[in-house]
Amino acid sequence: MNLKIANDSLIKNPFWEFSIDFYDHPGIKDILLIIQDRYNLDIIILLMCIWLTKTNIENALVKNILLSSIKITSELQSNIIYNIRKSRRGLKSSFKEIKLRNYDLENYIESARDKLKSIEIELEALEVFLIYINLKSNFNISMSKEDYSSSNVENSVQNIETYLSIKNIELFKETKENLREKISSYFLVKDKKEGEE
Repeated sequence: MNLKIANDSLIKNPFWEFSIDFYDHPGIKDILLIIQDRYNLDIIILLMCIWLTKTNIENALVKNILLSSIKITSELQSNIIYNIRKSRRGLKSSFKEIKLRNYDLENYIESARDKLKSIEIELEALEVFLIYINLKSNFNISMSKEDYSSSNVENSVQNIETYLSIKNIELFKETKENLREKISSYFLVKDKKEGEE
């Protein structure tokens, strides 16, 4: 994700900063996009499931937090962000045969796709901001000072399972294992960095 694209006032929160850091970790983007596309799940909610493990939120509240977050962002995600993403992706294939013969059209289409991607990221930053404000206002969320550990991985997986249960979705075993591996890798790297400081 490109921080320079998103509005500064919306990115100045710990959830967005975590989301950027986690998303940029090797392999994370790929597995999250597979889950988004194959299972029609919201990457922002998946990121929140993982980020919650670094807050003061107790596991007993996770389902209520997920329901609340889904409620406040579902229209933005399903009616606006989804359609912009679909349009951006559609531009790539819609003019495939014409693009091969007309270089100017190819550049124009790429420029339009880049603009749509910028808007998509801006709206994802807005979604993160809405969730964060909701969590601060209604759940009194704060960041935990605990070190990264294996409990972050287990709690992340448990939170994601709760989200999947709400959406009545079961991930393929391979996808689930790959996601767990990527989450574990992220927290292992963070734990090592904290140990060096």
